[in-house]
Amino acid sequence: MATLLHTRTGEGLRLHTRNVIGRSPAADLQLNVPEISNEHAVVWWSGDAWSIRDLASRNGTFVDGKRIPPGTDVAVHDNITLQFGDDENNKFTLTETSAPQASAVSLLHDTSIDATGEILALPTADNPQVTVYRDKLGHWVGESSRRVARLSDLQLLRVAGDVYRVYLPVPSTETVRRRPKPQIDTVKLRISHSVDEEYVSLEVVTRSEETLDLKARAHNYLLLLLARQRQADAEAGGSSAGHGWVYRDQLARQMRTDETTVNVQIFRARKALAEAGIDDAALVVESRVGNRQVRIGVTDVEIVTV
Repeated sequence: MATLLHTRTGEGLRLHTRNVIGRSPAADLQLNVPEISNEHAVVWWSGDAWSIRDLASRNGTFVDGKRIPPGTDVAVHDNITLQFGDDENNKFTLTETSAPQASAVSLLHDTSIDATGEILALPTADNPQVTVYRDKLGHWVGESSRRVARLSDLQLLRVAGDVYRVYLPVPSTETVRRRPKPQIDTVKLRISHSVDEEYVSLEVVTRSEETLDLKARAHNYLLLLLARQRQADAEAGGSSAGHGWVYRDQLARQMRTDETTVNVQIFRARKALAEAGIDDAALVVESRVGNRQVRIGVTDVEIVTV
C-alpha cells in the first residue's frame, strides 16, 4: 500500500484515495510547524496513478527538490521525494505506489481495518455486521442483514456502537480494462460433499482450466444450499434473474443456525475466494437490494457426492 515515509524518522502515513497535508488538526498528515499552511498540499489517487497538488501554500511544495506551481497536478512515482515548505525536516519519500485499498478507521478507538481482496468487514471478520464491497456495476456498497446501500469515500458508518470512516478508492481504468484476475462470471465452482453433508469441499476452475482447491470449510455448506436452490429454480424455468433467491432467515433454518452465523459464513465464503485471487469475490454471494434475499452468484456450478 502506498506510504509517505518521513526521510529522517522513518515514520509513515498510509495513503488513502485523497490525503491532505497541513497544519490543521483535520489534515490526514498533520505537520504542526509554522511554515506549513493549514491545508498545504494534497496527494491523491486518480484511478491510475498518484498525483500531488500544492494548495496555494505560503512556503511551497517540492517534488525531488523542485517547487511545483500551486494548483497544478503533478504525477509522482515510487521513491520520489516530497517536501512541504522550505524546511527539510518536512521531507518525505513516497513508497509502494500501488493503488489504495479499501479500509476503515474507528473514530472511537482510532484503529484501522483493512480490506481483504476489496472485502471489508465491520466491526470485525468474526462479527461482520456490515460488509463493504463493490457491486456488479463497480459501486461501493455496504451490506447488512437488512439492506444494501451505496457508499461513498469518507462516509461515516455507525456499526456496533462505533463510528467508522470508510476510505474507498476509485477503480483503476487499467485494472478494469485488462482484468488480470479471474472474475466470478468466468469461473466454475465444483462443490463436493459427503452423503451426510458433514464434509463439503470447494474447487474453483478458471477459464484457463486452472483448478484452485479451497479445501473443505464450514462455509461451503452455505454455498451448497444456495447452489441447489439456483439449480432447482433454473430447472423449473422462468427468468434467470429470479433464480436462486433465498431469504436469510430461511437459509438460517436450513443450516440449523441463526442469521448472525449466516452473515459470518457469507463473509468467510467471499473472503476465501478473494484470498484465492478472484477479483470480484464478494459477488460469489449476491444480495438483493431492498429485501433480505441472497443467492449464489455463480451460474456454472457442479455438485458432486463423494
